[in-house]
Amino acid sequence: MEGRVQGRTEGQADLLLRQIQRRFGRVDAETTQRIRAARSSDLETWSLNILDATVLEDVFRE
Repeated sequence: MEGRVQGRTEGQADLLLRQIQRRFGRVDAETTQRIRAARSSDLETWSLNILDATVLEDVFRE
């Protein structure tokens, strides 16, 4: 069960990184690390935020 949760979280992170790269260009190491270390709930929020984001910082607003 834990492996599935971890796999899902990794998948969410991968998708968000691809979305950010597509929208804003190259993803720096700090942003990548922040996303890879995030909880699933944060990744879900950020994945929704990207829809309205005009700058990268908007993605990470709570």
